[in-house]
Amino acid sequence: MIARGRSRREIFWSDRKITVRFAPGGAKNAGTNVPIREKAHSGISPAGAAENAARGIGLKVLLMQSFQTAATVLTHRLPRSAKPHARILPQRGVRMKIAIRMDDITADMDWDRFLRFQSLLDAHGVRALLGVVPDPKDPALSIDPPREDFWQVVRQLQEDGWTIAMHGCHHIYTTKSGGLFPLNHFSEFAGVPYAEQADMIRTGKEMLASHGIGTDLFMAPGHSFDRNTLAALRENGFTGLTDGFGTAPYRYCGLVFYPISFDRGSVIRKGGSGVTTFVVHADTMTDAEFAWYESVLEKQDVISYAELKEMPAERAGAARMWQNRMMAAAKHAAVRASELAHAGRRKKQGQTG
Repeated sequence: MIARGRSRREIFWSDRKITVRFAPGGAKNAGTNVPIREKAHSGISPAGAAENAARGIGLKVLLMQSFQTAATVLTHRLPRSAKPHARILPQRGVRMKIAIRMDDITADMDWDRFLRFQSLLDAHGVRALLGVVPDPKDPALSIDPPREDFWQVVRQLQEDGWTIAMHGCHHIYTTKSGGLFPLNHFSEFAGVPYAEQADMIRTGKEMLASHGIGTDLFMAPGHSFDRNTLAALRENGFTGLTDGFGTAPYRYCGLVFYPISFDRGSVIRKGGSGVTTFVVHADTMTDAEFAWYESVLEKQDVISYAELKEMPAERAGAARMWQNRMMAAAKHAAVRASELAHAGRRKKQGQTG
């Protein structure tokens, strides 16, 4: 399959189709009409992706450079009626379904913010996914005095249709590994030996069960996990986890991945078919963020998480997981570069102030 027509700058992909927009520079052979297969060897490692993003190469150019192998696989799934140079973009006016997940649910979280966001969701009939930490030991999560009726509250929410996920075990980061989905370079699980991971997962699930909370869904602290994590989850009766990028649930290594949003702003601006999940940390939400989510709930197709869990899962292979890994590494590098630039501006302002 050959990319034709005018020079393009972006890549768009979904589970069934892909189009490449070549960049005018920044990647080998970019801006030329080169068969995708001939460029399949030009993929780069996650470390290389992060380095390029930090140097200022546009994120979309980086994705084009990094996913040639994945692109080759996905192009074979195009409809026969599609022309090689067709622009496959989200349909205007089509709203993607959006589910909500709330992380860091503990007895000593910021209850005012949690209840404020819960009320916002309740007003629109939306039941979110709650990532409950079974045995929290992370001091960063401790904000309010612990509520003695915490487990009763969680049980009631589950009975009311909210979905519960086990959010790690202690929420303590003990490694600097990003694992298979390196949005962050720290983890409670990735890089930890299998036996220790299996023990933490078993312990966490037993603790939830002791409080009358049952779940088969996992939420990795820091979004970081590895193949040992997946094996330990299967061993302990988990069937899925909330992570990965995409527009539909997909199955890999015997588990269902329920995707999160790569760029929530793009979801709102461009729309498109499929489903995604917005990640919420109520503890750190500002008034502006509450107002933004109120607008999302009023104008977008926001669904309860239970509806997402009922959607069929597609099969995913190594190419899909490599794509996810590269996207996560690129986003991490872009965020890190933005943080460094912001710190530099603040330092410069301090010197001239």
